[in-house]
Amino acid sequence: MKNYIITIFILLLSNSGFAQTGPGGVGSDANNTLWLDASTLSQSNGDPVSSWTDESGNSNSPTQLSSTSQPVMRSNQINLLPAIEFDGTNDRLEFPVSISDAENTTFIVANSVRDSYSSIMSLNKHHFSFGAGLFRSEFSDGRKIIEKLLNNYSIISSTTGSNLLNGTVDLTNGNSSRSLSRTSFYSITNQAVGALFYSGQFNFHLDGLIAEIIVYNENLNSASRKIVSNYLASKYNLTGESNLYNYAATNGNNVMGIGREADGSNLTAKGRDSLRISNAIGLSNGEYLLVGNNGNDFGTSVSVPSGIIERWNRVWRVDITGTVESIDLEFFIGSSGFAASNDYVIIVENNDGDFSNGGASFITTTPTLSSGVLKFVGVSIPDGAYFTLAESTSEIQAILDGNWNSPTTWDCNCVPGSGRTVKIPSPIAVKIQSNSDVLDLNILDGGSLEFLGTDTLNIYGNLDITGSFTAGLGTISTKSLALNQSFGNNSGNIVNLNNLHLSSANTVFVNNNDWTISGNLQVENGQLNVSSTSSFTLLSNALTTAQILPSVENSLIGDFTIERFISSRNANYANFSSPMVSATVNELDDDLSLSGIGGVSGNATASGGGIFFSIKTYNRFSEAHENVTSTTAVLEPGNGYEIYLASTLSTFNATTVDLVGTPTTGELSSTQVNQGWNLIGNPYQSSLSWTNVTKHSSVPLDFYIFNTNNGSYDLINGGTDPIAPGQGFWINMLLAGGKTITFNEDDKFSSNSSTFLRKKNVNLSSFTLSSKNNPYSTKVFVNFDVNSSNKTDYMDAPFLPSPIENVPAIYSKAELNSSRLTRNSVSQFEETLNIPFIVDIPEQGFYTIESDNLQNILTNYSCSFIKDNINNEIIDLQFSDSFSFEADVGISDRFQLILSNSFEDCEKELSHISSNTFTQSKLALRNNGKQIYIDYYFHDNSNHILSIEIMNLNGQTVKLINDISVIGRGSSSLIGSNDLKEGIYVVRVVGNDATLSEIIKL
Repeated sequence: MKNYIITIFILLLSNSGFAQTGPGGVGSDANNTLWLDASTLSQSNGDPVSSWTDESGNSNSPTQLSSTSQPVMRSNQINLLPAIEFDGTNDRLEFPVSISDAENTTFIVANSVRDSYSSIMSLNKHHFSFGAGLFRSEFSDGRKIIEKLLNNYSIISSTTGSNLLNGTVDLTNGNSSRSLSRTSFYSITNQAVGALFYSGQFNFHLDGLIAEIIVYNENLNSASRKIVSNYLASKYNLTGESNLYNYAATNGNNVMGIGREADGSNLTAKGRDSLRISNAIGLSNGEYLLVGNNGNDFGTSVSVPSGIIERWNRVWRVDITGTVESIDLEFFIGSSGFAASNDYVIIVENNDGDFSNGGASFITTTPTLSSGVLKFVGVSIPDGAYFTLAESTSEIQAILDGNWNSPTTWDCNCVPGSGRTVKIPSPIAVKIQSNSDVLDLNILDGGSLEFLGTDTLNIYGNLDITGSFTAGLGTISTKSLALNQSFGNNSGNIVNLNNLHLSSANTVFVNNNDWTISGNLQVENGQLNVSSTSSFTLLSNALTTAQILPSVENSLIGDFTIERFISSRNANYANFSSPMVSATVNELDDDLSLSGIGGVSGNATASGGGIFFSIKTYNRFSEAHENVTSTTAVLEPGNGYEIYLASTLSTFNATTVDLVGTPTTGELSSTQVNQGWNLIGNPYQSSLSWTNVTKHSSVPLDFYIFNTNNGSYDLINGGTDPIAPGQGFWINMLLAGGKTITFNEDDKFSSNSSTFLRKKNVNLSSFTLSSKNNPYSTKVFVNFDVNSSNKTDYMDAPFLPSPIENVPAIYSKAELNSSRLTRNSVSQFEETLNIPFIVDIPEQGFYTIESDNLQNILTNYSCSFIKDNINNEIIDLQFSDSFSFEADVGISDRFQLILSNSFEDCEKELSHISSNTFTQSKLALRNNGKQIYIDYYFHDNSNHILSIEIMNLNGQTVKLINDISVIGRGSSSLIGSNDLKEGIYVVRVVGNDATLSEIIKL
């Protein structure tokens, strides 16, 4: 409601307050001895000026009774503002009261139009003049000068101390400055603006214009001087001593400020405005807060957001240099009051200054009203924000079960907005089915709020939950642009939030009892402080894991609990990482059975005796897996760790682990990689895009993931797959020299999946060696690239041994190099390739080599074989993607991958293989040079149908043989095979329980 009950006494007191403050909010009539401002005079252009009103409060207005010596008003001289013109002949304004202070700081905005000595202003001890492209401050030993252009308005100043005999004088012109020594002061009897009383008369009359003069009777500290300079710079669109206010174009009126420097400060400011700022918290040396207004009046506007009735037309804008936590704001409302004191709020907008188009927030701290001054205490306003005084509406209460956006739900028959305080009492149940806004929300005992969809509730103030809150798939978003916000849980239950998004200017404090997040947490602006909760947990289960989306650095305060679900798997090592700043191994000890760390599970015995160590790091310099031996060891963000997971001797049962501490946010650049293998980790509670991570060009995009099921490493080619939160991974550096990896918030990849990355490479041909005796295996990759060669090159990757001892290993070697390779990269333009495969057999038994993604090989080469050098057998990859063999313990170069587009090379290789060699146990082929025969042996006496196809080396069918029906053991000719021309052919025989592919030469 409007409140116009403002007394005459209040109005007069308010007006008196205006006259007691200095320019820029610096000083009062006690030290601001003179303030002459041409823009305050009422004369029109060309009118004579007989008196220039002193705005300092000291009533020392210089005057001139003689009409022939009166200067004239000139309008629109500088930034649309007037100046007073002196004719250089006899114009002057004389002071009625002597200004005789020795200590002095003077600011002048003026323009000289004649390049000769002329007086700007003469005081008892100080004289300021122009001449020969200079501004001069004069003393007994002469004129102290700084350059000043002719026909050019600028801000000039002079500052000196009170020592009568000597001292220094600091001169400025715009942002140029000089510090000079001086001797004693003048003693001038008659003092004036525009002339110097010399030799018994006024001389050296000013030929120029003056817009403003400000005089202090003290040597202003540098903070106060800079603020006054910025007041003048904003007003006249000139260059000041330093640029502290950047919004003069729209809010350059009555700029004032507070600030601090080592030599002093200005901590309260009002100027000629209806606003006073004071009590800055967190203001340090070199830091400032300046405000200016848009020049509008104190009438009211209804261009306001929901929840606000009206606001002042006058709008201020703030410019902060450094950090200011909060200030007190006092509005001198006088006759411009428009609300009851409890309904006043400060409305803040930091986008475009339009309070009605969204983005506005409110400072709702109840102000105090005393003698017409409305005071808000502890206000935080963001740098660059617009603000003004406004009237808010009253509290809204839910009266019916229903939709938040239905007016019938509320006692106001309206929809709550960002400026409204809302209560939901018992037994009312309110549903959110679309995006909604509220200032303060209080869910009372017995009341309830439930999200029915994926909508957002924007909260501009505080949230208090005593009743029931159901987040569903909804989002809570904080929006305050000024004050801290508070969320309280007084319900006696855990409050589960789905998504929590913060875009507040300051801190959101979450208080009381237990809170959880099941979806996403993001702090785009401000901070989230959970220090006053019993717990604040990011949940993880088999279906979903809560993540922290890109957030402001160091924006999370207090202890957070981050859960991570780990699925069931074979007992084995797994590669992990920590998303916490300083979590320790002890955080894992209560969730996992860990050995060798001095934890609650004690020590297990390793195979062969001694302690088994459950956690290892990888030393990139010694290329060794090193044991972690203490629960106090810190899990450094960005590093990877090998953790043995076991519930029984052979299996690990699914579980959820948790870490407690402060999550990693912002840039992390402490992770270094060196030549060879490096185990690093995702440092964030979010999936990570490795391709986006900032790294040196020598750091590869390819990375490897340890496969817990087979004890081997899966290659992720090109780094395109996101790395899960809590996941460690391996990269191989070929070049020497340490390189720093820099992780950034923008590297995050949004995914709430609980699955750790296990995706196998789908681009490279691979060969996997596995054992019949255990579940472990190893993979070797063959890559084709035009930039590769048969020798070792940058596309190759060295072999990385598994930390499991009984894992069978397969690797390759490059030409003229004995280094073991997990990936051997070769050029597809080589006509013939002979690539060795070495196997490392840990125990005697049967093993299988299985190939995958052979398309790259079959596309590039006509014949592709794996040759078994021990059994003298050849396996044709066009028809068989796996084969088994028996092997003894040890390392041998048993196999070769033979690839060729040469008929002669293929024939030469085949000539070493007996023509009746069985490549399958039940079928065999032989020929007499013209006719092909098939030998068969089946243990049962049932009928077997054999389908036969003859192809050339390019895989093209050249002959189809009629199906053959066979029983038991015998031999049969392939009718029609004698029609074939001489050459090399591939014969493929497929039965219901036997298959054979073999190369035959006719």
